[in-house]
Amino acid sequence: QNRLTAVVVLDASCNYPVGYAIGENESVSLIRTAVKNAIDHCQDMLGDYYRPYQIQSDHFGIKSMGTIYGDLAEYFTPARVKNAKSKPIERYFLHLNREYCQKHFGNFNWSGFGITSKRSNQPNIDVLNHNKTHFPDKDGVIEQVDWIIREERKKKHATWIQAWNNMPTENRLLMDRETYLLRFGYRNERTKRLEAGCLEPTIM
Repeated sequence: QNRLTAVVVLDASCNYPVGYAIGENESVSLIRTAVKNAIDHCQDMLGDYYRPYQIQSDHFGIKSMGTIYGDLAEYFTPARVKNAKSKPIERYFLHLNREYCQKHFGNFNWSGFGITSKRSNQPNIDVLNHNKTHFPDKDGVIEQVDWIIREERKKKHATWIQAWNNMPTENRLLMDRETYLLRFGYRNERTKRLEAGCLEPTIM
């Protein structure tokens, strides 16, 4: 209730958040936006559009996303069902929870580690109630998540670039413009029709 969802694309070589997206709830559209953000970020940092060599994901929207993952990566490896330990992203979210959410935002809008975790891992309810008038609005929460990702990228950027430089050239997979637009472009529902004898141009 009253929470946003963040989808993060992680480079597991050094836990660098390559891409992310924030939305109302988890969806195929939000995951696709996070993957696009990762491809765009690589283009900004590395100077070209690259496909990932391997992708691991959970099984959410696997029918739709599996096709995209399969088209993008040389290898697509879905995580084992009901085995959180097989997914590096789970440990990474625990790191974000401890390092940023708990330390920096504390009892102002951090809701703890879940209802089944130890009491010592939960926020102080009295302090939360006392501070509830200072809870951030939607834009404030988005700003906090943006800040966390910026901080993580800043700390790990040099390590990530070094890992890229160490990667064999033959494993760096370029993505052509056609594939990028096919997977991440906006589809125009108005078709450009070939009329009898000529093309009819349409403005706006």
